Amino acid sequence: MVVAGRLDSTVGYAGAVDLVDHYPHASLAVLDDTGHALPHEQPDLLRALLTEWLARVERSI
Repeated sequence: MVVAGRLDSTVGYAGAVDLVDHYPHASLAVLDDTGHALPHEQPDLLRALLTEWLARVERSI
């Protein structure tokens, strides 16, 4: 799971797009209204995204 904040002024989010191509089970989520401290800014949303992704990967393996 590659998660990035659209408002990340530290590293940006565009580079996250390139990561997805290198990992076969990767998914990309770019979150609006979120910056570099995504786990602190949107912890419930991040938890939900990771939980859903883990369930999908587990089913595909």
